[in-house]
Amino acid sequence: MRTTLVLLAFLAATCFTSELKAQLSLGGGVAYGTEIKEIGIQVRGIYGFTEQWRGGADFIYWLVGDGVTGWELNANGHYVFTEGDFLAYGLAGVNYFNTSIDDIVIPGFGTIEGGSSSEIGLNIGAGGQIKFSDSISGLAEVKYVLGNADQLALSAGILFTLGN
Repeated sequence: MRTTLVLLAFLAATCFTSELKAQLSLGGGVAYGTEIKEIGIQVRGIYGFTEQWRGGADFIYWLVGDGVTGWELNANGHYVFTEGDFLAYGLAGVNYFNTSIDDIVIPGFGTIEGGSSSEIGLNIGAGGQIKFSDSISGLAEVKYVLGNADQLALSAGILFTLGN
């Protein structure tokens, strides 16, 4: 944990002393998981440290159904391969996935207790971002989660850039 904090402090110090201006983008979109077989609503943020390195975080709330809740949190590093109005990038990071089931009441028989489960996995994937204007861009991403919650996740959305 201490090593992680030192590394994050070093990255932050490097970014603030860089001649490049850091860039923050926030947005939302939709996702589809091949194992959960459902659509999810996604919010995300991307912070550009340099022209080639970015950090991204997103939250997906899966629209599973009555009595079942599913959500995930992702933190990824992006390595940008192209520059200009279209960015292509590779990504790697971590995934935290949580599901819970409500209690089920069966009249005349009783209640079946619900429960919850959470899993941690590793993300690997790629994405593309196309600039529509100085402050709006579209984004598409494909990633595979390695771990107990193995699944391919496809997502698309809109990003709004705050600052240059």
